[in-house]
Amino acid sequence: MEIAGALTERADAQRRVEQLRSRITANARHQEGEEPAGDAAALLVETGRC
Repeated sequence: MEIAGALTERADAQRRVEQLRSRITANARHQEGEEPAGDAAALLVETGRC
């Protein structure tokens, strides 16, 4: 793989990880008695794959 392609993939992965972190944080902050919008455990697994 060319270096430019690898750098592009790395940048995409970093963007995805930041998006997932943001979603995890948003899911962690919810009002008592309400269900979070997503599954934080699944988001953490997906983050680990990135």
